[in-house]
Amino acid sequence: MASFDQPGKQLCLLLVCNGMEAGKLAAVVDKMKTDSKGCGTHKMRALLWDAYGAVIGKLSGVSGDFHGFLTYAAGSSEDDAGAADVIPFTKKQAHALSQGGLELFGKKHKPLEEPESSKWVMAYAEDEARAALDDIRDAEACVYLTSTAAYVGTRYKRRQCKTVSGVKALKDLEKVLESLPAAMQSVDWHRQNPPALGAYNCLLAGPGFPAPLLAALPAGVGRCDSSSPGDVYDAFLARRSAHYVSEAERLLDQLEADLGRGETKPLVVATMKEASTARKNALMKRAFVHASKAKFIAAVRADGDVELFVVTGDAKDTKFDKYGGIVAELFYRADLSVYG
Repeated sequence: MASFDQPGKQLCLLLVCNGMEAGKLAAVVDKMKTDSKGCGTHKMRALLWDAYGAVIGKLSGVSGDFHGFLTYAAGSSEDDAGAADVIPFTKKQAHALSQGGLELFGKKHKPLEEPESSKWVMAYAEDEARAALDDIRDAEACVYLTSTAAYVGTRYKRRQCKTVSGVKALKDLEKVLESLPAAMQSVDWHRQNPPALGAYNCLLAGPGFPAPLLAALPAGVGRCDSSSPGDVYDAFLARRSAHYVSEAERLLDQLEADLGRGETKPLVVATMKEASTARKNALMKRAFVHASKAKFIAAVRADGDVELFVVTGDAKDTKFDKYGGIVAELFYRADLSVYG
């Protein structure tokens, strides 16, 4: 089991290595360890010193060119030792990074004395380590167009699908959108499924688009003033959450209609108690939940058999928020009181 998945430990260092020879990689990581003396607080410096040292120790058992993750997860207390781990990529994952056009965002550390090398390692520390890992492995991708290219991407990774030019009017945009499905590429870490254009996942990003076009964008296309991948992904998440809230509120309309008719066996519930009862008894089909309900979200994800839609950001003044930020649809109408 990889150390970042071990209960009671917290990932605090993630290294992503793209094919660097193990001995050269150890030398680069040793330099990172030395450089960490200038990082943040004394506590963080000590943690990173231990983390890099533990990773170097793990590399002693690695030979040849390494494609994979190197991790260090800290224990929950001083008596709970941290753990380093080596997680090789699959052949497809290694190929995607080295030759398949998949970009990762971050500082690339090249082999010492070889600044022109195509081999590199990236480091993510503290909270960014977990965020980067979750993004690389699991984040939903969006599709965005700049004035020069179309991309599929997340906050930390992307692929260019095609070049773009001359998008000045709505008819130009429509032509590009029609051509995108055939050009779409996947950034999924575990699968190879290119995304489909949907209600919320497509945006125009950055400068170069005329104001009349931006004023007439179709409902399925959003806008981000910046073309920075992080800004684009924030805009995508906001659009996704707005879509989820809209879908949740459709269920709430159904709930209110049932209540108005005096229905005693709900198909839709909107309290944590009812949703928890439905989950524990395998009655829940899908749920829309605000990200603040972390314990419930973790439980649903651990079950693995419920469609889960997590709303991020501020949902203030929405019906979804007024109902408490949780709405669930059951497989069938049921009297939840009989389940305790």
